[in-house]
Amino acid sequence: MNTDKTKWYLIDNYLLGKSDNNGCFLYNDGVWEKDVNRLILDCLIGYDPTEEGVYVLGNTEVLDRIKEISQAEALKIMGK
Repeated sequence: MNTDKTKWYLIDNYLLGKSDNNGCFLYNDGVWEKDVNRLILDCLIGYDPTEEGVYVLGNTEVLDRIKEISQAEALKIMGK
């Protein structure tokens, strides 16, 4: 059974990201780096730090920044 739950993301139409059993990562200069600033998670929940109260989450502009892509698409972006 495959226990790897990797999901691949494209953020702002150029930044490659992934989430797997070990957390969230961004692809930068050929290396996967831990997403320490929570960009992937923030985009997935629509977190907008410029808002207050109930409007902090679910911002559609932030949600639209990220889209899930296939592994094949991610490999193509990585040049593999």
